[in-house]
Amino acid sequence: MSKLRSIQFGVVQIGPMRFAISIAHLAEVFHIQQAQELPQKSGLLRGGIDLRGRLIPVLDLHSLTTSAQNDGAPELGVVVEDDSRQLAIYVDDVVGICAIDPDEIHEMSRYADGCEGLFDRHFQFEGNYTSIIEVDRIMGMKGVFSAAPRKATRIAATATHAPVLTFIAGDALFSVPAVEVYAAIPKRPIEQSAITMGPVLGEITYHGRRIPVLCPIQILGLGTASKSNSSEVVALRFPGNAVLGFAVDAIQEIGA
Repeated sequence: MSKLRSIQFGVVQIGPMRFAISIAHLAEVFHIQQAQELPQKSGLLRGGIDLRGRLIPVLDLHSLTTSAQNDGAPELGVVVEDDSRQLAIYVDDVVGICAIDPDEIHEMSRYADGCEGLFDRHFQFEGNYTSIIEVDRIMGMKGVFSAAPRKATRIAATATHAPVLTFIAGDALFSVPAVEVYAAIPKRPIEQSAITMGPVLGEITYHGRRIPVLCPIQILGLGTASKSNSSEVVALRFPGNAVLGFAVDAIQEIGA
């Protein structure tokens, strides 16, 4: 697959279904503190989130799909952009970043009236069918409100620069190429094992796979290492289908 032809997507899990968001539209991953009330009522929105002083409306994607809504309070979300607008979507998990050849993207049949759907295109990723969220069409729906971003030029920059995932570890800010990210994993305990020594903190289990977790502070020499035995984990891809995790304090955003 040619890297010049490939399209990069962020893959998220919502209930039993997987969805893909073009990196050009994916602005940020965030952890939910508390949902806020919106001044406008809409059956498609689940209130709003306070994102660094801005109120961002949150789309209830369950109302547009066959996916059942999680009974518990959501903990994770993503911010999507189109032109000069932003919208948040609650998700259950951030699976990772993938690069897909356009020939591997397939389109379902259009509706009889010729209308375009919100999830017409799909591809296979890690053995699962993944539906592409058409952000521009969702933004144009009646009853979907959005917010103006602070940086209106971020999308244009993404088109010419490779996107990166940023994260905080020990009060230091790091970034890695987004396409090298296997998964951005919510906070969980790191199990000590026979490989726990030096910078290796232990292991986690993610989708049935054991992933060694390292302390980036000890490896890179920046920041102050945490003594906590639980952490968010940025899992990176390596040659030979190898995956290695880094314990981080907070996963920040995807941008150029």
